[in-house]
Order: sequence, then C-alpha cells, then structure tokens
Amino acid sequence: MEKTQARILLILIVVTIMLVSCVDNNREAHVSTQEPLFSDEEIEEFRLLAEQDDDESQFNLGMNYLVTGDGIQAVYWLTRAAEQGHIIAQNNLGMYYRDIYQNHEQAAYWFRKAAEQGMVSAQLNLARIYLNNEDGDNAEFWLIRAAEQGDVIAQHSLGWLYMDGNIMLTNNEQAVYWYRRAAEQGFDMAQNDLGIMYAEGNGVTQDDEQAVYWFRRAADQNNSDAQNNLGWQYEFGLGVEQNYEQAAYWYKKSLAQGNANAQANLAALPAQYR
Repeated sequence: MEKTQARILLILIVVTIMLVSCVDNNREAHVSTQEPLFSDEEIEEFRLLAEQDDDESQFNLGMNYLVTGDGIQAVYWLTRAAEQGHIIAQNNLGMYYRDIYQNHEQAAYWFRKAAEQGMVSAQLNLARIYLNNEDGDNAEFWLIRAAEQGDVIAQHSLGWLYMDGNIMLTNNEQAVYWYRRAAEQGFDMAQNDLGIMYAEGNGVTQDDEQAVYWFRRAADQNNSDAQNNLGWQYEFGLGVEQNYEQAAYWYKKSLAQGNANAQANLAALPAQYR
C-alpha cells in the first residue's frame, strides 16, 4: 500500500531566520549583517541600563548586536540577561550555541533554563537535542511538557515518538491520543497520520470512514501525503464509494506537489482516468 507519513515577536522571527542561515567558520562566529533594531539613542539608553543589570536592556543590546553581526557582544549581553532569568534570552542563547558554535551541551543548558520556566519553544528545542541523542525518556518528558500546553508540534512529535518504536517502545494507543490532540487543532500532518492509524487499525479499531475523514481534512489543507492517501481510498473504495475520477483528482493534486507515491499510483489507474 503506497502511503506516506511529519518588537519581541519581530526579534524572535529575525533571530530564528538568521541563526538557521548562518555558517560557522570559526569560534568567532558571525551572523549576516542587518540593519540595527534600535536607534543610536535607544542603544545608548539600553547600555546605561544594562550596565545597571536591567535584564530587558541587556537582552535588547544582545539582540541588536546579533542582527548587526557582532556575535561576541551578542553572546556577552544575552548571557548577562539569561543569567538573571530572562527567558527569551535563555532560549535565544541556546539557539546561538546550537546553530553557530555547534555546542550542544551549552545549548541544552540554556534551553533547559528557559524550559523549566515553561517556555514551549525551549521545551521543544531541548527535546530535539535529546531526540538527536536518541534519549527517548528525556525527549518524551519535555515533549509532554510542551504538548500539555497545547503545542501541536509537540503533540504530533509525541505521536511519532510512540508510533516509530526506534527510540522508545511502540505504543500505538498513545500515538493515536497525541495525533488526535494535534489533529483536532487543525494540524494537517497529525490529521494525515491519524488517518493512517485508522486505515491500518494501529492503536484504534480499523475504520476506513474515519481514515477518509482525517485524510480529507488534511488534504483540504494541501497536505500532499493526505491527498495521495485520499486518492488511494477512492481508488479501492475504502470508506467511500469507489471512484476512479476522484482517485485521479487527488493523485494529481498530490503529484503537483512532487509526491512520488502519487505519481506511481496515478500511473497504475486505468488509462482513461490518468
């Protein structure tokens, strides 16, 4: 069966884009230079306050140095703020150590500081480090902390962790539980994976009508895997009346996004429907 499986706001967006696009050529890592976040007058005011241990001013200075390409000063001021418990500074410092210095030990240290204060993105970042180290227990712990706050990425990741069975023992019932939590919030990847669980009867009673329901919800959001899977259901009359025209329609939608399984499935249809 050919199925496939998943100003602060501005600052956070900027730092994420920059850190992902950086190249670390040496210990004095640099980021691509951008326009300053603040005026010269604001920067001087922040400096005066930062030297008096105002954590928000330290954070603002650090972020300004980060976007203007001075990594050393950025780390200095972000560290000063992070040491005082500034949660965003802690998470951003973790990202810097992970993405620029490739120092995952220091990254985990700062992600944990923010994660322990309840920051969802830090909890996810910390969980990813544990996943990369194949430490399922700690990955599960932090994913649950984020998932219980309603984060769909964490919920879907937990579903995958329980379903995959490589890092932890397979638990399809828990996989279905977390896929459903994310699917009900509209997350298309979880909707597709929940559809697969219903189609194959893993962790839930096999039910092709439910599979079609979840595939359609994801397909309507342009998820190419779900479009391919919905086409399969129509081709073989699983949970819906068999309909080659509808099968071809969904395979073509999926193929338009480059889905190789959809290409193979479309080619296998009777010639008049391709």
